[in-house]
Amino acid sequence: MSAFLRATSGSGLPTPAATRAVCPADAVTASPILPYLGGYRPDEEDRAGLLAWSANMDYFTTISGIVQWIGREGSAALSVRSIEDVVSAGYFIPMAVRPSTTYRVEFQMKSLLSLGGEAGAGMLEYDALLPSGEEFTLLANRNHRIGSNVYLRIRGERDWEKHTYTFKTSPRARMVHLLFFREGLHNREPVIFDDIVIREVR
Repeated sequence: MSAFLRATSGSGLPTPAATRAVCPADAVTASPILPYLGGYRPDEEDRAGLLAWSANMDYFTTISGIVQWIGREGSAALSVRSIEDVVSAGYFIPMAVRPSTTYRVEFQMKSLLSLGGEAGAGMLEYDALLPSGEEFTLLANRNHRIGSNVYLRIRGERDWEKHTYTFKTSPRARMVHLLFFREGLHNREPVIFDDIVIREVR
C-alpha cells in the first residue's frame, strides 16, 4: 500500500483531505503539505522581493505537487521539480510537537538529479504554534525559529530507496516544519517522495 502520508501518535494539526493522507486509527496527524522556495517568504515591506517570490511560487506549484500514478506502487506521490535561478525548492509539513520529544520520519525517495543537484529532507523548529497557510516570512523566522537540521542529502540518479531519521525537539519547541527539498543546478527531472510516515517515539 502506498499511503503517501501518514502520521501517528503525538500532538498534531488537523489533516485536510488535500494531503490525500491515509492514517491509522490512532493518528492525530500532520497538517497539509505546503510549497516553499528559498529560506523564507519576503515580508510585505519588501514589495519587489515578494512580487518575484509570488511569481516563482505560482510557477513552482504548476510544475510540482501531488501527482497521480507516479508513486512507488503506481499511486499518488509528491513530485518536486526545480526552477532556474532558485537555489532551493520543495515542500514542508507543518506539525505541532511536544517539547523534549523524539519523532521518527520515514519516507521513500526517487531521484534523477544532474551533476550539481542535491535532494533530501530536514526540519525547522519553532517556539510557537504559528498559523501556517504558507511559508513563514523572514521576520517570523527571526522571531520564532529556534533550530534547524538537514538529515539527508543525496546526489545523482537513485531508484526508490527507503530513508529514516529521528529528531528530538528542544524544551521550547512547539512546532516543526518537516522539509522535503531539492537544491543546486536546475534540471527538468523530478525528485519524488512517497510513503511519508511520521511517528512519535515512545
